[in-house]
Amino acid sequence: MPPKDSLRRISTLAYAAKLPSEYLQGSKVYAWDNEKPWQVGEVVNVRDDELEVLVDGLMHTYAAKDVVPASARARTGVDDMSGHGSEGLDTLHESALLDNIRVRFERDNIYTYCSQQLLVSINPYARLPIFDSENLKRYASQHLTHTNVGNLPPHLFDVAEGAFNAIAESKEPHAILISGESGAGKTESTKYLLRYLIERSAEGQNETGKNKSIVIERRIIESNALLEAFGNAKTERNDNSSRFGKYFTLDFDKECQLIGAEITTYLLEKSRVTSQQPGERNFHIFYQLCKGTSAEERDELGLLPAEDFFYLAQSECTEIEDVDDALQFKEVRESMQTFGFSTEEMKDLFRVLSAILQLGNLCFEDDEEGRAVLVTPAVMENAARLLKVTTPALHRALTERGFTGGRRTSMATVPLDTNAAIDSSNALARVLYSNIFTWLVRRINNYLKGDNVSRKHSSIGVLDIFGFECFQVNSFEQLCINYANEKLHQQFLKPLCLQKAFFKTEIADFITEGLEMSDIHFQ
Repeated sequence: MPPKDSLRRISTLAYAAKLPSEYLQGSKVYAWDNEKPWQVGEVVNVRDDELEVLVDGLMHTYAAKDVVPASARARTGVDDMSGHGSEGLDTLHESALLDNIRVRFERDNIYTYCSQQLLVSINPYARLPIFDSENLKRYASQHLTHTNVGNLPPHLFDVAEGAFNAIAESKEPHAILISGESGAGKTESTKYLLRYLIERSAEGQNETGKNKSIVIERRIIESNALLEAFGNAKTERNDNSSRFGKYFTLDFDKECQLIGAEITTYLLEKSRVTSQQPGERNFHIFYQLCKGTSAEERDELGLLPAEDFFYLAQSECTEIEDVDDALQFKEVRESMQTFGFSTEEMKDLFRVLSAILQLGNLCFEDDEEGRAVLVTPAVMENAARLLKVTTPALHRALTERGFTGGRRTSMATVPLDTNAAIDSSNALARVLYSNIFTWLVRRINNYLKGDNVSRKHSSIGVLDIFGFECFQVNSFEQLCINYANEKLHQQFLKPLCLQKAFFKTEIADFITEGLEMSDIHFQ
């Protein structure tokens, strides 16, 4: 995909031929600034090749290529920017799109359609009264009664209703993709979508059907609490950032009654277990474990304050403002009980989590021959005890590497140096946590699927992919998820204005009109 500046030049191309002398004093324009892109301003003075523009009470001078005419309709904040005639924007230019979204956001209209399939959402970082039962009924009733169809403002509920009606009519499975930067509100949007679809499926059902939907809804809510504890963490931009992707599948029978659900997870950020950026945290569950367990449990598990575990303290951030880790750990316990975890299973789970923290506190130093020598034997003993293996066996696994001979008939070992031994400890910690997460999701799914799989007739999937971020040091998982986000965005943009055919048509128009331009290759 072309870099941002290239996209700006492409989108401005149609206006680049407009000379400064053709702008009228007092006309509204969008002015490009690297610090504040596409600000709305008013032309005050016109020079040979420059414009003086008043922006936010301050005078600025811009070159003609950095100014485009403002969209009158964007200034009104239209619902659907791709609409035809008077319903949409008068120009599909990046500046007009952003301005329209900004105007709507300032009026607490956080949703805007870019097409029938694409809804733009801006996180208000506040609770808005648009997700209550009354609004849910409004969007459901417009299809149930065939009244006011298309007259309600853009909303997540409208997207969900469209998917629900599609499976009711065609029985073909449908999917809703939620993507965006970290902190954009994807996980909250997922919760609202799932709630709508679950409650919508209960409409018109008898009491038995409604009760089943309520049970599944409660289980999904409980699963979110568990998945957030084990899969979310504090990052630079978000105190509760999902560090994995998840795909919820809601299964429906022929009458569109919800009969079960399933969660598929992707790309857990395992590297976060052993390292984090300054100011970030490890996964929430570790801090909750340190704060929420009783004194007796902490003694049995060998738990210390979070500040005393390297895996938790290296980023110099062990707490989140206004977050009670002890209270959240209590909620995690209750959720696990809801999903049928026995007391012994929970003990085993906490035991392995504590063992992971012990692995981070292992210290080695090289001897004269460059071999790693353990200098924290008590920590090794504690880790081995928690993992239910012998101390010598764990010691050998972390400080030696085995390999087989050419005919695979004999095994030999070589000692590791300090750096390699630390790498082995970190690798073991990441694998243990990944297996815990996989096991947890499997247990949740066993509880969500229910016993009516044979009645499945269609499904709706909701993908909550964890957000695009660019850190000073990016993990392999972050690279993968950024790539996945880009590919998914292009998939959804293909039917819209940025497809290859669009560029070919526009380029042909520019050439016909005698506009100078370079060849543009879209990939």
